Amino acid sequence: MTSAATPKGMRRRARLIAAAGELLCEGGSDAIRHRAVATRADLPLASTTYYFESIDDLVVEAVAHTCRADLAAISARADSLTTARRGRDATASILAQVMIGPDPDLQALTARVEAMVLASRSPRLAPTLIAHQRLLYDIHHDVLARCGRDSDVDRVATLVAIEHGSVAVALSEHDRDIVTAMRLALCDVIDDLAPASVEPSPAADASADRPDPDTTGQPHPDQPDTDRADTDRAEHAEAGSGGDLPVGW
Repeated sequence: MTSAATPKGMRRRARLIAAAGELLCEGGSDAIRHRAVATRADLPLASTTYYFESIDDLVVEAVAHTCRADLAAISARADSLTTARRGRDATASILAQVMIGPDPDLQALTARVEAMVLASRSPRLAPTLIAHQRLLYDIHHDVLARCGRDSDVDRVATLVAIEHGSVAVALSEHDRDIVTAMRLALCDVIDDLAPASVEPSPAADASADRPDPDTTGQPHPDQPDTDRADTDRAEHAEAGSGGDLPVGW
């Protein structure tokens, strides 16, 4: 294996990784073979062993490649959301649409599930999948906040696990709608794992803005100082009349 230090080498290596990613989505990790990858990338057969030490290296890179593509699509859908307080069903539907998309790519979803299974058998894949999961958690926090929902790391991790499980089961049933399967699974737990944020009532806001009563005997800043006004009028009248108040004052 040789480092792809030159621009040409980097481009070739990227083509091989993209080709391996396509094969992973189409046929799983078993489809990643030197000849198949080189043929898909339209490069010489020796190029795979030139840039990668083993098939395992190619598999790791292919999984990382598909994770990046998957995350980019999920992020784009999440970024397009508007902020609004949403109920249980609406929030579950939003999460399913963000995680699956309007036109589910069954091969990409299968690769998503397979990557987690591969990570359980290959310690080298664990860091890639852990990093991917953490980024998914961040996206979930953002989506839930836009829906007026509270969340924390542990509860979001449970939500994501439920989502992955619903996808795996729906894929195994072949003809089941994956978005609907995830939405229904989330509806049962969303209020417990991501409860609606509590909004302060208008009365509480008004009470918080109102100054505390003044116990020093000074007038409230929002009330007229009647005693002071009476004193000012008396002093003004006295000054104008030589000190004697007119009758009837």
